[in-house]
Amino acid sequence: MNPTAALARLPGLETAHVLEMLADTPVSRSFRIRDGERDLALKIDKPLAARLRLDRVRESEVLELACKHGIGPAAVAADAPAGLLVTEFLSGRTPAAGDLQRPEFLERVAKLLGILHTLPPVGRSIDPAAAARAYASAIGTTDARQLADRIVGLLDDNELAHATPCLCHNDIHPENLRVMTDGRLMLLDWEYAGVGHRGFEFAVILRHNKLSGAARDALLDAYEHFGGHLRRLDMPAWYRVYDGLAVLWELATHRVAG
Repeated sequence: MNPTAALARLPGLETAHVLEMLADTPVSRSFRIRDGERDLALKIDKPLAARLRLDRVRESEVLELACKHGIGPAAVAADAPAGLLVTEFLSGRTPAAGDLQRPEFLERVAKLLGILHTLPPVGRSIDPAAAARAYASAIGTTDARQLADRIVGLLDDNELAHATPCLCHNDIHPENLRVMTDGRLMLLDWEYAGVGHRGFEFAVILRHNKLSGAARDALLDAYEHFGGHLRRLDMPAWYRVYDGLAVLWELATHRVAG
């Protein structure tokens, strides 16, 4: 669906117009649009979004809570069956290269996570085992099924199976962070957010952003300072869960999109 057709489906936004494309990913395209005096962000799902079980209704629920607590943009409009979501456009800046290696910036990330992980658990339930099975099914190979089995086996471990759930973003990297002009740090693109586990949240952050050594310790120390509890978790096991899921996600998106 093109942006003009998408906007025609959203009451009150029929006369809005596109300013620029923001992103083109395997699951969606995003555009900056202008409606009168305000700038908004329009997301249009590709067919892969449904195959990966993304849920724009639940995402809107999470956005409402995130906006209320000052850590995410407001949801403005949605047409979930059509795979459309419009949010407030955040006009701050994307963190510079290297920001996620600086202790002072990592402290701000930890503070943000401290807020997020104590919010009421709204949105969909994040089940890495079900995701692994779904990705393996979409890929359709023996290797993928065996990798999914290994992930499920890790998640059946006593600690991981009984981990206390909390609201997580599950996709934190520089492009999904926004430094606002007033100094606040906010999160974008909540499509993978839901009720999950902070162990997986941190595995995503540490592995995806290649944080190790001093940077890793700075983030974990700051999170503990703001009241989080992470040190006693089996993080190497969560790393293996994330690494396996990342491989399956990559293979699944190429298989289904191709």
